Amino acid sequence: MKRKELKKMIKTEIRSLTPHILPKIDLKAIPLYDAQIDEKPRKSPNFHAVGRLSLLLVVVILSLTVYFFQPKFVDETPPVIDKQPLTVKEEVYTFSALSAISLFNANPSNNLLINNQDGFLIEDQIAVLSKYLYLIEFSVGDRNLIEIKTLPSDNPLYQTKLVYHSLDLLNKPIEYVFYYNEESENQEETRLNGIMIADYQEYILEGKFEREDDETKLKLKAYITSGDYVIVEEKREADEQKFFYQVVRNNQVVSENKIKIETEDGRFKIDLTFADKDKEIEYKFKKQKDNKILIEYEIETVAGEDEEGEIIVYVVYDMDKKIHQYKYIIKVEDDEKIIKDRRLKSINPKTSSTNI
Repeated sequence: MKRKELKKMIKTEIRSLTPHILPKIDLKAIPLYDAQIDEKPRKSPNFHAVGRLSLLLVVVILSLTVYFFQPKFVDETPPVIDKQPLTVKEEVYTFSALSAISLFNANPSNNLLINNQDGFLIEDQIAVLSKYLYLIEFSVGDRNLIEIKTLPSDNPLYQTKLVYHSLDLLNKPIEYVFYYNEESENQEETRLNGIMIADYQEYILEGKFEREDDETKLKLKAYITSGDYVIVEEKREADEQKFFYQVVRNNQVVSENKIKIETEDGRFKIDLTFADKDKEIEYKFKKQKDNKILIEYEIETVAGEDEEGEIIVYVVYDMDKKIHQYKYIIKVEDDEKIIKDRRLKSINPKTSSTNI
């Protein structure tokens, strides 16, 4: 059977089964009504809700802006500064003696500034600066790494023994020993005499310690011969602790120096001012946590040649010479220069394990 014939048969069957009632229905009798639409009243906008939403969006945007654009890891807590960090008598004794000896060795007679148009003024001071630096190595930095102990004397000539412990830029321990006697003149005044050994050289120390109310003052003289010596005087004034020095050669004052020492967040800082008839140089020393020393300096000369800059110093090892050296990175404005100089050490012969 063809498909067309099959469809015709199905249609005939559907018609025979469907009731034929449409002619019997009176369509005009069916009532017609207009269509009704159930319209609900439209609500007016809720401006309060819109305002709250807008305010919320503004807060979110501002919060994201502050989060993404503010400087990260900025600690706005002011540093804790102690302008009189050396309050114990033994600390003042030891620092005065060590600094006097260092300045004694760091003041050569040919310390002149040369007007070198191809270099910096500070270059003429590098040799002297290298002699200061070993003092700076174990005098600045974390206070917790610096220790001064009073021990029974093993030298029959002296009553007291002070042992100074610290670390240098290579994290090697260093130790200095200071022997001395004290003799009380009265309740306010004590005289002392002693020795300290550095660079295998014995230095004689004589001084006077005065105490009046809450103020103290120390005056100390370090020398090898009677005509060559350093006088150091510690003073506390206007909440500052300063040490003043006179370096004498052949009974002539060749330079005057001043050191101001303080701690910032528990780390020692030193300001050193050097002055002679030709110039004045101010150094600010601060040990960084990566065992480098940051130096800010200013030079003023009587000839009108002035200079200021900064220096980063750290210790390197020269494989050819088999010695440690200071590496200076000097920056003056946009110029930079690198200089190396021998690292000189002052050590006690009994602690030869600290040799370079």
